Amino acid sequence: MKKFVNWLLIAVSILAVVLAGCGPKPTEAPPTEAPPPAAEKLTIAWIPKALNNPVFEVGRDGAFKKAEELTAAGPTEVEVLYVGSVASDAAEQARVVEDVIAKGVNAIGISCNDPTACEDPINKAVEAGIPVMAWDSDSPDSQRFTYLGVDNYEGGKAAADLLVRFMGEEGKVALLTGVPGAFNLEERIRGFQDGVADYSGIEIVTTVYCNDDINLGVQVVEETMQANPDLDGWFFVGLWPLFADRGSMPLWEDASLNKGMANIVFDTLPVELEFLQDGYVHGLVGQKYWGWGYDTVQMIYDYVTEGTRYDDWTDSGMDIVTECNVDAMADMWATSDFTKVLPDAYECLGVAAEAPAPGEELNFILVQHALCAWDSFWCTVEQGIADGAEDIGVNVTVLGPDEFNLEKTATLIDQAVAAQPDGIALTVTDPVLFKEPIMRALDAGIPVIAYNAGSGPVVDGIPYMAYLGQDEYQGGYLGGLRLAAEGGTSGVCINQQVGHTGLDARCQGFVDALDEKGIPAEVLAIGDDLAESQTIIDDYFTANPDVDVALTLGPNGATPFYAFLDAAGLGPEDVTHGTFDLNDEIRAAIENGTSMFGIDQQPYLQGYGAVMWLAMVNRYGITPAMPVIATGPGFVDQSNVGATPDPDKEVNLMLVQHALCAWDSFWCVVEKGIQTAGEQMGVNVTVLGPDEFNLEKTASLIDQAVAAQPDGLALTVTDPVLFKEPIERALDAGIPVLAYNAGSGPIKDGIPYLTYLGQDEYQGGYQGGLRLAAEGGTSGVCINQQVGHTGLDARCQGFVDALDEKGIPAEVLAIGDDLAESQTIIDDYFTANPDVDVALTLGPNGATPFYAFLDAAGLGPEDVTHGTFDLNPEIVAAIENGTSMFGIDQQPFLQGYGAVMMLTLLNRQNIVPALPVTPTGPGFVDASNVAIVKALAGEYR
Repeated sequence: MKKFVNWLLIAVSILAVVLAGCGPKPTEAPPTEAPPPAAEKLTIAWIPKALNNPVFEVGRDGAFKKAEELTAAGPTEVEVLYVGSVASDAAEQARVVEDVIAKGVNAIGISCNDPTACEDPINKAVEAGIPVMAWDSDSPDSQRFTYLGVDNYEGGKAAADLLVRFMGEEGKVALLTGVPGAFNLEERIRGFQDGVADYSGIEIVTTVYCNDDINLGVQVVEETMQANPDLDGWFFVGLWPLFADRGSMPLWEDASLNKGMANIVFDTLPVELEFLQDGYVHGLVGQKYWGWGYDTVQMIYDYVTEGTRYDDWTDSGMDIVTECNVDAMADMWATSDFTKVLPDAYECLGVAAEAPAPGEELNFILVQHALCAWDSFWCTVEQGIADGAEDIGVNVTVLGPDEFNLEKTATLIDQAVAAQPDGIALTVTDPVLFKEPIMRALDAGIPVIAYNAGSGPVVDGIPYMAYLGQDEYQGGYLGGLRLAAEGGTSGVCINQQVGHTGLDARCQGFVDALDEKGIPAEVLAIGDDLAESQTIIDDYFTANPDVDVALTLGPNGATPFYAFLDAAGLGPEDVTHGTFDLNDEIRAAIENGTSMFGIDQQPYLQGYGAVMWLAMVNRYGITPAMPVIATGPGFVDQSNVGATPDPDKEVNLMLVQHALCAWDSFWCVVEKGIQTAGEQMGVNVTVLGPDEFNLEKTASLIDQAVAAQPDGLALTVTDPVLFKEPIERALDAGIPVLAYNAGSGPIKDGIPYLTYLGQDEYQGGYQGGLRLAAEGGTSGVCINQQVGHTGLDARCQGFVDALDEKGIPAEVLAIGDDLAESQTIIDDYFTANPDVDVALTLGPNGATPFYAFLDAAGLGPEDVTHGTFDLNPEIVAAIENGTSMFGIDQQPFLQGYGAVMMLTLLNRQNIVPALPVTPTGPGFVDASNVAIVKALAGEYR
């Protein structure tokens, strides 16, 4: 007799938008077969294992939501059919597939009840021209085009990490699983076993099986508890016994609530959330049920309409739930709204999610408003991304629209967030439009960096980490200094778009630089009409014959300027000229001497740097020092205009330090950075230094390094007077030179090396002050143990300026190096100024007596918001317990790493440092990363 199949048919009509390359990573090369032709209406059958399982209803809603989003922008109408048998039945599911084939659907997404039973119906659909993808449960030997599902192995490792957090690094553990040999369950167990393998104190005493049966699960758990009353933890590979009534497992429940036993369970269903909220369970690792529908519809859409091709398996990601975010997950279930970003699962546990081990795999997603596929500028950016990923050893996926469409780009940011990568880099082309999706990334605990487009977190009003791009003011300023160095009487900045913020900043920098050198300068407004602009320039120079220094802001200014020079019979002996940007005409002008330089934003470095910074944040807890990291101005002049990249060049570098790890432990971290960069980038590095503090010996080592004729030289400019001659001998020999850790930059040091990598003391105080002021306050104080010390005074000035900007008065309190006396001075000050509730100390000599004062006065962080420079065990402990908001670190690992990276990129890619000072600090250590810093102290921090 023919069986009756109870189907639930739900259809939603919606328009679709092309989002090429979004969602999971497509494969590099599409197969030879052409995609099915796109239709005005795309009907997708979304088939779960069973209609009576609530998790599939969540996936169904995700499918409908994605279809609705695709509908809103057109041009293709998308219809989702939610069809299936009421209960799990492989034969009935096969009949469902046959029925939708007969209905003429355009595509199918299916969760297979049985991989073998799914093969024939899937293959029939494909033979009928209907593409099929599997989700949740695969049929790997069928002709489906991809499978979307959780990485069960990584889920097991995540469960192991959670258990160690709650149980500690030693104890007895039991595992509960379902059907013996089930592939997904075995993968979870394998991941868990590998996750605890590094902890010799953890013993897995038994693995018990329940055959996916609730009652058997209860039985074997209780029997295991009876046999192992001293058990310290459980990993439930599935939730089977939790479906039983409370009280069914008295031994397990008692040990969980009263004896400190830790329990980690797979999946995040409401019944599990209740166990977590009530204290029985400590952590959950769950599949993304919403994404089963939401991502499947997007992937099918891209496959059908765009010809996008995917790897055989696509990781759907996972959710981690603890006490920190269980209420948020419960709310998602209660409201059936899984579009919300799940808060970080680790933040309330005392530390944020741990950084991966320095060698552990990292996955980053980069979202751009344009792609190399249709805008050649971005090929250089994407080459930098690819090279950075290869050098540093990370996985990257680049997403972008198939044409300029910022709404699509904003959607891609959300898709990147849903994939839960270790970091996201993006172009903040529209900070208003992008703010909400970026905030969702930050709320999910994902580090975010901006590159190429943006103005930095402060100006954009979005608290991402930093923006990598050209500093327009500095481009004009440094360009102006170069031009002024050639001499001149009067200058002009030729601006083709007065009122454009970036172009105006370029001109302002130029005018300020010439003013510093005693050369008056002004701005000449032109437009985009080249002939008209040439006339305006000609008229200006006719009226101002003394003008002999000129800056143009790109081809729209350079082209009419060159035409003017040619028509007027003028050359570089008459007008010293530089310009922004590069094209063939500008390169030719540099080669023949008409232009002194072209200023490049160095897009390769934008891509490379975005990957590098995300790796630094994840692996070492190292954060960008400034809101804006300048990738430009990069000056192209006669010395490098003809240079071409040589990515395979063998590079030999030498680094000269005034101290060594062998006798000063601080330098072990610097040298670890040098070593790490050398290994990652495949370059040869040699570190030289005296066997004790001896600057004369260090100066002689610089000469020794010059004699070896390396491809680059980095050094600590501890004494610019003593070191000036040997450094100049290096420069005269054509060796690129930069400074790290010690120095003030080429301008202040009076030595024309490339840049100095080290802490910006003023910015440390200023950025620290902004962080403290953000917590509110009435009055502030900077406690300075050595008033008159240039660096410490700069820290206090930055702090005072930052608080003043926020309307909080602040002043400096002078103390000394005697800790007891300093405590008294601080106590007297706060007694006389009881309204002071914001404080900055400048290192241990200020922090230690400040902590003693707080303790003696019975005050805490609710009374005074405090931050400090530097780190030691006392300061780290204060950050951990909340007494101090942060410690400011100069990040010595980055000083060594950055020196090698910069010289290598200069040699291989002709990338030059953008600014005279490249800050490695302030690097903020706070509650979010103090555990990482503590764990890596002495080696990377």
